[in-house]
Amino acid sequence: MTKIYLDPELKDFTIEKIEEINKNKATSKKWAGNSKPNEPMTPREYQYEILKKAESENIIAVLDTGAGKTLVSVMLVKHMQLIEDEKCRTVPGYKRKITFFLVERVPLVFQQFNVLESNCDARIQKFCGEMNVDTWSKSKWLEIFDNVDVCIMTAQIFPDILQRGFLSLDRANLLIFDECHHTTKGHPYNLTMHVFYHPMEGPRPKIFGMTASPAGRADVEKSIDELEKNLDAKVYTAIQTQELANAINKPLEEIVRYSMRVIDDLPNQSSGYVELRYNPTILTTLITKKIQTVPGFDKCISIINFISNTLGPWCSNALWKETLKNSYTNGLGASDNNTNMVYRRKYKPNDIQSIKEAYDLCTPPTPNPDTNNLLLFTPKIQALIHSLTTIHKQNVFHGIIFVERRHTAKAIKILIESMDRFKETIRCDILVGHGGLNNMPGSVQMKLNDQHDIIQKFRTGQLNLIIATSVAEEGLDIQACNYVIRFDLFKTPAAYIQSRGRARQREAKYILMINEQNPKEYNLLSKFQQIEKQTKAFCRALPSERNVAQMFGDDYDPESIKKATFDRFNRNAYEIKSTGAKLTLYGSIALVHQYCATLPADEFCNFKPVYKMSSFGSTSYLCILTLPTNSEQRQFQAVGESKHEAKMIVSLEACISLHKSGAINDNLIPANKKVKERLEELDEAGKQIGSRGRETVYPKSVPSFWNPGPDKTLGIPLGPYWISYIEINNTNYRKICLITKYPLPPIPNIETNQVCIKLNRIKTKFMFQKPEQVQMLVDYMIAITRAITHKEFTCVAKDTPYFLAPLQSNGSFDWKEIKSTIRNENTTITDIYKLQDTILINQQNGKFHYFEKIQYDMTPNSIMKENITFANYYKTKAEIEIKNLQQNLLLAARVNQSSSSDTTSDNSHFLIPELCQIYSMSASVFRTFQLLPTLQARIDATLLVLDAQKSLNLTEIDTALMVEAYTASSTGISINYQRLEFLGDSVLKLVASTFVFVKNVHSNEDALTEARTTMISNKTLFQSAHQLGLYRYICSQTLPRRFWRPPHFMTTSDSEQMTKVIRFHKLSDKTLADVIESTLGAAYMTDPTLKLPLEAAQKLKVPLESIQVWSDFNRLFETHHSESFYDPSLREANVDRVMEIVGHRFKNPALVVEALTHASVPSSSVPCYQRLEFLGDAVLDFCVTNYLFKKYDTAPPGLLHNLRKSSVNNDILSILCVQLGLHRHIRHGSSFLMEAMLHFIQLAEANKNAEGEYWLEFNPPKVLSDIIESLMGAVYVDCEFQLEPVLQLFERWLKPILENHISLESIQEHPLGKLKCIVQAYGCFQCETKNITQNASGTQKCIVFIHQKPFTSGSGFNTKEARKEAATRACELLQDSQLLPSLCTCKSSKDF
Repeated sequence: MTKIYLDPELKDFTIEKIEEINKNKATSKKWAGNSKPNEPMTPREYQYEILKKAESENIIAVLDTGAGKTLVSVMLVKHMQLIEDEKCRTVPGYKRKITFFLVERVPLVFQQFNVLESNCDARIQKFCGEMNVDTWSKSKWLEIFDNVDVCIMTAQIFPDILQRGFLSLDRANLLIFDECHHTTKGHPYNLTMHVFYHPMEGPRPKIFGMTASPAGRADVEKSIDELEKNLDAKVYTAIQTQELANAINKPLEEIVRYSMRVIDDLPNQSSGYVELRYNPTILTTLITKKIQTVPGFDKCISIINFISNTLGPWCSNALWKETLKNSYTNGLGASDNNTNMVYRRKYKPNDIQSIKEAYDLCTPPTPNPDTNNLLLFTPKIQALIHSLTTIHKQNVFHGIIFVERRHTAKAIKILIESMDRFKETIRCDILVGHGGLNNMPGSVQMKLNDQHDIIQKFRTGQLNLIIATSVAEEGLDIQACNYVIRFDLFKTPAAYIQSRGRARQREAKYILMINEQNPKEYNLLSKFQQIEKQTKAFCRALPSERNVAQMFGDDYDPESIKKATFDRFNRNAYEIKSTGAKLTLYGSIALVHQYCATLPADEFCNFKPVYKMSSFGSTSYLCILTLPTNSEQRQFQAVGESKHEAKMIVSLEACISLHKSGAINDNLIPANKKVKERLEELDEAGKQIGSRGRETVYPKSVPSFWNPGPDKTLGIPLGPYWISYIEINNTNYRKICLITKYPLPPIPNIETNQVCIKLNRIKTKFMFQKPEQVQMLVDYMIAITRAITHKEFTCVAKDTPYFLAPLQSNGSFDWKEIKSTIRNENTTITDIYKLQDTILINQQNGKFHYFEKIQYDMTPNSIMKENITFANYYKTKAEIEIKNLQQNLLLAARVNQSSSSDTTSDNSHFLIPELCQIYSMSASVFRTFQLLPTLQARIDATLLVLDAQKSLNLTEIDTALMVEAYTASSTGISINYQRLEFLGDSVLKLVASTFVFVKNVHSNEDALTEARTTMISNKTLFQSAHQLGLYRYICSQTLPRRFWRPPHFMTTSDSEQMTKVIRFHKLSDKTLADVIESTLGAAYMTDPTLKLPLEAAQKLKVPLESIQVWSDFNRLFETHHSESFYDPSLREANVDRVMEIVGHRFKNPALVVEALTHASVPSSSVPCYQRLEFLGDAVLDFCVTNYLFKKYDTAPPGLLHNLRKSSVNNDILSILCVQLGLHRHIRHGSSFLMEAMLHFIQLAEANKNAEGEYWLEFNPPKVLSDIIESLMGAVYVDCEFQLEPVLQLFERWLKPILENHISLESIQEHPLGKLKCIVQAYGCFQCETKNITQNASGTQKCIVFIHQKPFTSGSGFNTKEARKEAATRACELLQDSQLLPSLCTCKSSKDF
């Protein structure tokens, strides 16, 4: 079978297509596909009636479910668009306003988007939390608002962007509130109105609310009046009742009664006991014994008990299998689509095995159970099955069963599918929400895609029964049903009305299941029916000149109620004038939670604010708010009249304080939050600034060494000159004298494919005796250039940059050779015995050949090929008659005149002397001159670097290292900047990390990382390199011989393209950024004390502010840092023992305690280790890089990167931590961390004698490696940021492990690293991998692109595996050495 390297369906993919897919995500795409664009929306008269009202005033449209409220909103949006169009045409400078369509649930965003997009010619965008909108910057929002007409979003997003000052309400022309009956209490709808809408001065946006149930409580009139006041709108319903009645099919309500004892679902407050209707089943008992100690079991058993109480033991047994399914990989009780890594971390070593054994106890549900058996099924589920048995055989059956809990839906589905009576007629599935806590065991959740699939299947008939929670009650466009069953009764009038509205087919039934032993259910139904009747009567009785408030007594003052509500929402509001952001009491708690969620944390931390409440006086409460240990500020307190008020007040005070300290910015976004600024990183062409994909054409520089200088003489100067000898380690090459106007710097030997070129400098000066000699050498330079390039050049004599003169064996100039070359006259062969050191020109084809020997056994009559003689061949093919048939033939090697090095053709040729001429230049001289392009390129590289050193004032750095640092890998030269860049990257990381650490003494780890990234990102480095003009000094090309010419030589035969290639070069942003790092690497190799690297960093525009010398780091640190108070009496750590392990006596013992303190510690006299870990990471990275660079002094950069990955990572450092016994001293507050460490320690101990990287599959908790890094950081700080002590610590700690376990042979190279090495070794920089976003439960895919074209693809259960397979396939294909050259154009693109 032929192996597939690129999946056929991916062969036409482009990088842009993948980015578009990932941008929109499968979620959006699927929901976008749920529209029905061709379905006409024809308005009815009553809808026009509502529209007229909405056009003239703010209204709340009250219409039944299915009556077409959305169509009215569509027509209103169109109306507002026409108004905006007119204003744009007639009002100069008018800024177009936006319509905001607000919905309750995420699926409704996509549903309403599809409706509007299909029916409106407007720019429409959709927004929901899953798009990570809370991370978007102000600039991104402003760009969106400038290019959109309608925004559809979930309810919370709108007040969030208003609160942050990203938007002012005066930009809105219309606010549409879907399911607007939610505009009460602290709902985002109500927050929007009272915090932002009601305080507005001047014109306000129009309000349009939609609902089927405006009254939320028994006092209908007051409920509606409150809704009207909150929305600043009036309730209207349709007057055309007959048409409306025809449009709406009312279902027949039917009550199904069952009888069973009422049980409280909640545990008893004193005993914690939950009453059970049945004794635990045998299966439940066995499973409990297996997993009762496993984290998450308590949640699982509570679910099982609830199902047993509600449905019966058969259903609870059946649900066990679903509850435990995938739990040993995803977390106990996790849903299929959610991976519970938090809970997995809590497992003890035997937990996974216990869960597997418990799962194995679960057998498939018993088919066709006896549902009449009360020992197995409750009367409630019996009544449901009886109802389904009665109705399921209808010709057309479409039904929904509404339940309260998600697990109830799952259990009912299992039961229905187990019964043969329903197999031919019922096709069911569940429809539940996608919200909830992903890390809660036992959760049943449904992703948006899956919700869409269920609704779509229900619409097409693939399913005819949905068992749904409240997610299906309102809003979603679900197929009209003929049966809706309320298995669990509703809790609100809206739920009653809206779930009934799903039964919209003719003669549909709305079945209510009521427990005869629970009078509350009867009362609830009666109450909601009465509310509905009163609401409809009230709405229809409204006069046109209505004022609802007049219907109540004098004691009812709606304005005072509205004012009280307004005051409640805006009390103590905190406004930031610079941005317009506004924080209220009602938004403060959420902001505190957001702040805590952005603090650096691992899986063993659960960072949440802690609110501690206590009575304060007789009527008030004191709330103490404690923030996590790595927060800048820890504790706040406030008093309120109620517990909730006290909680809001203290949260607001905390937010204000955090804002003033800079922890929350002026847009009320926590400073730790990673705000996506990608738009600002792209140039006008969409290329990322600082990336390898962004290339620019820069002018090349000619070294100042070759500048002719001022003309102080009337003719060509006789001197002084300096001599250097060009010597080749091959007798076929003539020794040449290079004569320059200034002494050349040392030039390293140059190794080519064939020879080694050595430039031997003579320090004494040299003077010519006669001007004629100098002029002859000027002419000789012209002749040499012509011979090598086959072009005619000119150059002003005084501008000739250097002279070349072949030498005789005695060391004197070979003037005879010089004159012969200048004459450029080829001669005929007169004596074949005097052809040594000659070049023969075949006059028939003009090809040059090096003479090798006389072929005494061959003449023109000798057989050439195919039984034809040389003489006959020339006679028949070229019409040349050979005169001397007795002459001996000559053996000669073809001269390769295109390559930049001196190579000959693969085969020799036989030449006839009388058809040849002798070239005017000797073969040995010509061979050497063919190496001139290579030699001059190396000389120029050195001279340019000298110019760079002078320009940057970095003359102390070793020049040879600087040449290496400024030689790009695109030259194809083996010694390029990549190794020094590898070293310099760690030097820069160390310098930058130290600087941000000492400058930002109160910033947490994430803030430090962000500061360092901003400081030394590729974008920043590129911009610095560009400002310094480093592109002038970079050697980026090895040009073909035909492009060569000495500086200042001119010709008219160059094409425009060739001129560009000679004068310009193309460099990527990343190359410029890399050169800054390679320069730092060269500086460190010159001066390992870090004095010179620090100076180089300053001169390369690394923003180090006041740092001049290394000791300034400690000076700056002591200026800003207040030493942590450490009380040894607290015995927070065994400091002496840890100092003994470290081998360093700390001047400040608090650093030891801090380095051992995990963020999960609830109370500590010192901060957690995160800051020290940040610093130690950079220190350790430098130590390892320095070690590898020196040990593997010839290893290519790709291998060095692989070695570093193996030498410093979570796995190996965790092994080190355990070997040193430091794990025993970690301070933490997590039992799960303790269990995770125990598991790892057992694995490490069992394999301690293994070889190589035996630890790679142990999955240690990162805390262990963090401790190593934090202690390295602590030593570094305690030693006043001197590097020698940590280098010594590295030698003692990590080096022995590296020596014993890490080598070039042992490292397990990742296919991605291997692929990178292959393409970079060739000089290709257009290779990248792109993941294709898939449904989390589906196969993930990845494509390797080479020069924008799909090369290979891979798939796997996660993106990591997909990338690995794609890279593996690419490496296999690239074993063909001819494949990459056929795909890559990097080398040619450098030449435009």
